Amino acid sequence: MAKSTQVSLHALWGNGDAESTLVVTQKVWDAINAGERVKRRASAAYEGKRFWVYWFFEERELLISDHEGDKFIGGISELHVTIEPPAG
Repeated sequence: MAKSTQVSLHALWGNGDAESTLVVTQKVWDAINAGERVKRRASAAYEGKRFWVYWFFEERELLISDHEGDKFIGGISELHVTIEPPAG
């Protein structure tokens, strides 16, 4: 089975004290860039504590939220994006 390209999306919020990274396939990244609605769960960290957040994409905008409320609201252009082609 061929491995697919992985895209790492990294977001910072709260004066850079909090962060989360979401890894998706190139196909999902293409859908996000096309403005499609995508929802994923990822781990986040704040002051050494880890917790779960949900990433909601729609119309090239992003909302990251947890059980306490919204954490990040912005465009996908604000993310640090790393594209890693398949090894081999």
